[in-house]
Amino acid sequence: MSWLAKILGASCSRFGRSAGKSAAEMLSAGAVLVDVRSAGEFAAGHIEGALWLPLDRIHLDVAIAVPTRTQPLILYCRSGARSQRACKIVEQMGYSHAINGGGVGALSKLLNRPVVGGP
Repeated sequence: MSWLAKILGASCSRFGRSAGKSAAEMLSAGAVLVDVRSAGEFAAGHIEGALWLPLDRIHLDVAIAVPTRTQPLILYCRSGARSQRACKIVEQMGYSHAINGGGVGALSKLLNRPVVGGP
């Protein structure tokens, strides 16, 4: 964890380049892939199999969509900033296995999953 993350109290980990196998293993073990971007961004293209829970509603919708708080979550957005915020929110709600997957493009490559939707 970086010194800035320690100061800010960040506890959500983020996948790195070498974590591809871990991410894929998490998905095959039942992790839920969550896109926290806007409706337009999701419609334009999202990782195949992702659940759409936008950042501005995640605190309202995550407990309905994923009721088990021990369920692993991999959250992503465009760059990783919104997914980091979402990760903190769900952790504060009691989700104990939330991971910041970073940006949609990098994560789709890391997971070897296509981006679907869009024109």
